[in-house]
Amino acid sequence: MVEYTPEELVEFEGDDLGIDYYAKEFRKYLEQAVDDELISDVPVCTILSGGIDSTIITYLLSKKIPNIESFVVNVQSDRNLKRKDDLHYARIAAKEFGIKLNEVNIRKEDVEEYLEESIWASETYKWTQVSPSVAQLFLSWEIRDKGYRVVFGGEGSDEIFASYGDVKRFCWPNPIWYHQKRVNLLNSLHKTNLIRTNKAMMYGGKVELRTPFLNKKLIDFGLRIPTKYRDEDGGSGKIMKYVLRKAFEGEISKELLWRPKKTFQVGCHTDYLKKEKQKLEDIFEKLFVNGKVPERYIKRQIGHNTSRIRTISIS
Repeated sequence: MVEYTPEELVEFEGDDLGIDYYAKEFRKYLEQAVDDELISDVPVCTILSGGIDSTIITYLLSKKIPNIESFVVNVQSDRNLKRKDDLHYARIAAKEFGIKLNEVNIRKEDVEEYLEESIWASETYKWTQVSPSVAQLFLSWEIRDKGYRVVFGGEGSDEIFASYGDVKRFCWPNPIWYHQKRVNLLNSLHKTNLIRTNKAMMYGGKVELRTPFLNKKLIDFGLRIPTKYRDEDGGSGKIMKYVLRKAFEGEISKELLWRPKKTFQVGCHTDYLKKEKQKLEDIFEKLFVNGKVPERYIKRQIGHNTSRIRTISIS
């Protein structure tokens, strides 16, 4: 591993103005980004997975739109009700913020039934993209059926802070590697997670996804945050997105604010598709190589007939 002297790191990162400054300024830019995205001629809603990104976006929206509705998707199974998954944390957040939570509950049988269509919608066979996409397809249907055309999401935060497991394992110890990785992630976002979510939302329900974390000024500022603040201990800690969490310390409960990161597919329980990679590849080949596309995918009707929503109203 390449070693850098303190002088070389100072030259690379510039002046360090302290964690409080970066937390305060990042929040300022994020709040402005939310304001900018709120310009709409139709009602808006928000995705609330209970992760730090969607929780903070939902928190800020709830301050501006007290009656905003939120949505979470969950694959039902013989789950332990005490299991700390997306549904668990989304319920906590909705209660804490005093907003309505719409729970989109689906079964594994539903996932299997619409797996082919989600691959058609997302145009990929990679399990890391298909497993979120199939759940987001149901999410978009329900959002549309509730009458919404615009939904807020937390996409972009992971890229600004490079808060992915592989980055933590391979790039975290080296500040310059870490910085280059977050730049690369942002430059590639239009080819990965962002386009997948957009495709699922637009295919399933013609719902527009709005992403405050991808505001240009916010990104520019985020990339200037010294790499020492990538966690709570100058690169040796365990808490990713430390600056973002610090920005809302004391306003959002600790259970939500310091929740360990979970991927979307783990949180909603579609990660089991990792074991079905060959099946996903076979379906992709059928659709995109052999051209065997069901006519209903091409001439699809927007939305569906069976609601899977369980709404919890918080008074």
